[in-house]
Amino acid sequence: MTSPKNNTAGSSQKRSHKTPPRLVQMLLRGLWALGLAALALGPLEALTGSYGDDLGHALPPRGQAHFEAMEAHFAEDFTGYGRLSVLTPQFGIILLSHSALGFLNVARASSELRPRACASLANVAERAFDSHISAYGRDPREVERFEDYNLYLTHLSLVLGARRMACADQDEGATEDDAFHARINAHLRERSLTSHNAHARSFPHSERFPADQAATLAALYLYDLNHDTDLAAEPIQAWLRVMSLPANLGEHGLHRSSLDLEFHHAEHARGCALSWTSFYMPQFAPSEARVLYQTYREHYAIEIAGLRGFREYAPGVIASADNDSGPIVFGMGVAATGLALGAARLHSDGYTYHGLSQTAATVGAPTLLGQQRSYRLAPMLGEAILFHATTAQRWDGPGPERVSYHGAIP
Repeated sequence: MTSPKNNTAGSSQKRSHKTPPRLVQMLLRGLWALGLAALALGPLEALTGSYGDDLGHALPPRGQAHFEAMEAHFAEDFTGYGRLSVLTPQFGIILLSHSALGFLNVARASSELRPRACASLANVAERAFDSHISAYGRDPREVERFEDYNLYLTHLSLVLGARRMACADQDEGATEDDAFHARINAHLRERSLTSHNAHARSFPHSERFPADQAATLAALYLYDLNHDTDLAAEPIQAWLRVMSLPANLGEHGLHRSSLDLEFHHAEHARGCALSWTSFYMPQFAPSEARVLYQTYREHYAIEIAGLRGFREYAPGVIASADNDSGPIVFGMGVAATGLALGAARLHSDGYTYHGLSQTAATVGAPTLLGQQRSYRLAPMLGEAILFHATTAQRWDGPGPERVSYHGAIP
């Protein structure tokens, strides 16, 4: 029989095994303190950084540091993206197209970094054809009938167009899929023009979304720039006419999120869609895009506890979040705010660009030490959007101008 004394000793002995040694406790506390300090660096940068000055640089230092991180990501082996990276599987190709356009921006801004950007673009294109990303579950080059997987085809076209524009004169691989690329754009043009409302469907039997069509028109326009063709002009004019009709406008005369009223919240002008459109539209319709952006900023820009962003819904509208919007915090939409950063840069709106960059630094926990910049709290899709946004430039025009962030949009 075990004595009470021995039981006590045994109990004490068990407790000592469960309790980490004092040195380990100190190390854990130290790591916790370092983690908190690292998270605090973002708000510190937000208070001291002059983000508006980035508009004076085709490749701002922060954009170059983000390039270093994205380059490292695309050098890794690829086995697909999970939901934590892209939220929903269909968004994998969107991650890749934003990344590709970011690499295109880097290649155009820096001849020194261009070979590295082209190597990354080759990796992006390889992933875009991968069965984990393809809407067809296999390499799309093997598909005879594209059907209405037009969201995937649009962003695949942007990937191929970005690689061709950046690298055609130094990478034979950038032109090897020209015939396939031509097939995609002929299909997107035909689907746009044969639709009664100048919108290709995003997926088979899906509703029609103005924001997705804006990306499709940007893909057609980029193809034209690369091949000296004129595929985009007629679809662009048709879309502009349709989107000027009162029936297709929501609050404050802004684009409705869907032309099909059966879709949830279709009657509303949503921030995620308007920021998306305002990011792509300056490439193919800069004058009309500026009018849209000014109205959007006037009615949807919001500031909460010192953080600037964009509403997901117009003031007074109460509606739910979804995969497109991301979380909505006191009316501010995560997707609307992140995508608006690229729109602000393309419109040379230094005031808004500065404020949105402050918000990204405050809540995104960017890495600020070393050569690479990434956002610890952003999914990989968010990283790609921010990379594209902070390097954004017109494909056929001058880059963003230096505009004081203390003033309003010019």
